[in-house]
Amino acid sequence: MSLDKVKDEITREADELATWATTVMPETGFAVSQEDVVVEWFGKMQVWAQGQVQYTDAAKEEFAQVADAWLIAYARAHGLVLVTHEQYKPDKKKKIPIPNVCRAFDVKCANTFEMLTALSIAYEWDVPS
Repeated sequence: MSLDKVKDEITREADELATWATTVMPETGFAVSQEDVVVEWFGKMQVWAQGQVQYTDAAKEEFAQVADAWLIAYARAHGLVLVTHEQYKPDKKKKIPIPNVCRAFDVKCANTFEMLTALSIAYEWDVPS
């Protein structure tokens, strides 16, 4: 599943991903972010981000505007695992990585490959002859 804030970002551009998000992905695949508990965690994450001196002002501003903090807040509020391609980077300055915030707020975070392994997903490729 994903979040309505992610869908908003995806559908800003008229491309294949936007078409998929609006025509193939069921509406229930995008959870609603505007729950009181989620909004509360989002606020806590913004306060935390503003207090982190290593991040640039631009990184903090971006973090306040994109879906990342909403995703983490939703995962924290509901005890979910957040799956991302981003990696934990404690020294990063120009962007606030999702895993950094997850670690600060005790949110379990995994990459796509860890998720596929945990779900016992295996792919078999047919090699064209």
